[in-house]
Amino acid sequence: MKINLKFIFIFLLILIYLIQGIQYLLYIPNKLDYFDAELLINYSAGFIRRGLLGEIFIWLHEITGMNLLAITKYFSIITYALLIAYFIYNFTKKNISLFFLLLPSGLFFLLLDNRIRLKDSLLLLLIILCCKIIKLAKNNIFTKLLLLSLVLSVGILLHEMIFFYTVPFLLIYLYSIKKTPLKNVWNFLFIIPVFTFLIVIFSHGFVGAGDIIFENIKSYLPENSYTKDLPTPLFYINSSAKNIIFINFSAYSLGFSRGILYLQYFASLIFVIVRYNDFRNINVFIFKKDNGSLSSSFLATTFLLQLFCAIPLYFIAMDWQRFIFFALISSFIYTYELGGEIGYIKKFHFKIDSFIAKYIAPRNEALTIFVSTVLFVPHLKLGNIDYLFTNGYLMIFNYATKILFSITTL
Repeated sequence: MKINLKFIFIFLLILIYLIQGIQYLLYIPNKLDYFDAELLINYSAGFIRRGLLGEIFIWLHEITGMNLLAITKYFSIITYALLIAYFIYNFTKKNISLFFLLLPSGLFFLLLDNRIRLKDSLLLLLIILCCKIIKLAKNNIFTKLLLLSLVLSVGILLHEMIFFYTVPFLLIYLYSIKKTPLKNVWNFLFIIPVFTFLIVIFSHGFVGAGDIIFENIKSYLPENSYTKDLPTPLFYINSSAKNIIFINFSAYSLGFSRGILYLQYFASLIFVIVRYNDFRNINVFIFKKDNGSLSSSFLATTFLLQLFCAIPLYFIAMDWQRFIFFALISSFIYTYELGGEIGYIKKFHFKIDSFIAKYIAPRNEALTIFVSTVLFVPHLKLGNIDYLFTNGYLMIFNYATKILFSITTL
């Protein structure tokens, strides 16, 4: 019997994901930390960016009496579980390989990076909803675009970064691919989201706003569940956005090893996504003859577009790996829901693939799979030190050595 090494590799990774997931399920939220503070930003200091979800959480707390920090925990679990379930259900239904998405750079990045408690899962679910709305029957274009506009606006109120991952792509898709008249797209789709985005940007915060929100949050928490120090997300609300532009960018450029790490991450992901069709026949858990597939050309083009449109985010925030992850997963969503083989996109993809084949590496399925498994994923916080990096092999080796050490010290 031939041993499927890919199956063993993915099986061991899933065991690690389960361990990390169980640890989070057992986690008892009793201290206000960075992630809780980010989720609990509200409108107690007036209209402030990202305040909508915090208002909803406080409203739920007042109605149910549930611990506010427990609400944020269950929110994170539910939204992340729904995102994972979406991919597993839809990919297995059409027999599309999940191999790449089960690697550390894929679906479980947020869990491994201890960032499951961000709004990213909810924002990605909203992108799925946007795609479902676009696929509605064409008999009422006004209603469809209005619904899409409202969903996008809610997403922007939750976190303004979703603007960069939705509006540019949808504009290009609806106008260039679906041939929707530009006037209709602009009038019914983008006026409200763009207006909402501008309001959010100009409502970044003011001196003292973070302190006001902090006092409001503390009024709903036990005294022993927070410190006197202002949480970092609220600190940035106390300042103007222009004060942090380029600071983080320059900090990254000063770190030689970190800069090299991100260069290889970008390059490796682009290399793998351009040749994503090489994963088509990797059956890890499903053993059927007729494998489904995603449009490799649509996926690669969308991923490059998402990276390009999100460039402003890289200048004002340090969590680049988060933005790359969001671009990657949103590209998979767009490709699964809306993708197809489109002439000029296929030509663009062919030129990129040919360039890689000529100047970097020849087309080789085994090479694509190898690169996908060895690429280093930055900022995976599996220990106590920030700005780590890892890949699947290192993760397995790390856990294996811990187990061996535990056995030898019994």
